[in-house]
Amino acid sequence: MEIDADASTASLLMLTDSNYPGWFATVNGQPAPIISANYLFRGVVVPPGKSRVEFVYEPRSFWLGGALSIAALFALCGLLLWERRRRIRRLSV
Repeated sequence: MEIDADASTASLLMLTDSNYPGWFATVNGQPAPIISANYLFRGVVVPPGKSRVEFVYEPRSFWLGGALSIAALFALCGLLLWERRRRIRRLSV
């Protein structure tokens, strides 16, 4: 999500969607801390003047799930190769 802000003084830009773990923010290309606003929403401090604010959602659960899926795929391939070798040995005896 990209937002162009124009503030007369340092201000809190608040978005009214849930502040859920996994959100990262940049203000003018620099990492910025996300502030919990009104206990539920997310916000970021913007300096005076024009600013470009970007919010990116990258939850750890997505990367963890991907890593686990790849590990499971490798395990399945290993088991299939092991079973194939076992059958070949059984037929050659």
